[in-house]
Amino acid sequence: MMIKFYQYRSAEITKIILKDSTLKFTNPMDFNDPFDFHPTVPDVGFNKFIKRVNGQYSNKRKKYRLGHKELITHRTKLRSEDFRRVYTENFSIACFSKSPFILPMWAHYADDHQGCVIEFKFEETEGFIEEFINLKPEEDTTTLIPLDVIYSNNRPSLFDNDGLTNTDTTGTNACLVKAKVWEYEQEVRVIKKKKSGIYSFDRKQMTGIYFGMKINKQDKKIISQLVDDSNKYTNTKIKKHDVQIAFNTFELFKIPFSV
Repeated sequence: MMIKFYQYRSAEITKIILKDSTLKFTNPMDFNDPFDFHPTVPDVGFNKFIKRVNGQYSNKRKKYRLGHKELITHRTKLRSEDFRRVYTENFSIACFSKSPFILPMWAHYADDHQGCVIEFKFEETEGFIEEFINLKPEEDTTTLIPLDVIYSNNRPSLFDNDGLTNTDTTGTNACLVKAKVWEYEQEVRVIKKKKSGIYSFDRKQMTGIYFGMKINKQDKKIISQLVDDSNKYTNTKIKKHDVQIAFNTFELFKIPFSV
């Protein structure tokens, strides 16, 4: 199945992406949502987890068992910003959307319509995403694999009711669940098990450029030429589109490109 996803960028960043086929991956601690990668630590799940751990130690090894005061201390630490910082240290994310026509995204991330939206594609094959999730950090891939953000009124949990982690409701959900107030972003994420930084991607995943309605003419010419060069010399198939407002509704749509 073919999946298309989009990144809203300024004109200058668009030029860099086209030239270098690199993207910025950011640590979740630097996001504008304090709930990102910040799962709850429910009492029931935490207590079940501790009971299971304590049950693994015999009476001869009581020094490893946790008392009530220690439990409270550990639970408090798990709920702290310090734990979140350590927990996310080796994760970084690049954010995308499912549509190139989201008005607030153009305003917030594409320099108030003076930038561009870059279209990417991913050819999903059976089992590929599961294989990716199980990759070790040293087995990193340059393929951009988009994962849908889940919008919910319920925060993800570090433990489920049985005290288990890395289940369907506690593992990747901690990375992908956001509050419903963010739903307008229609976000998908590419996650790396690496520190924040600039990373290469397969440039053949780029399939389109949408030029903002207010883009500077010189920027538009430069970006258009970069697209032409990429298609000519690296065998990409990037199409160029202009964006226009609808006449009777609060919508955007694409029109044929012109310099």
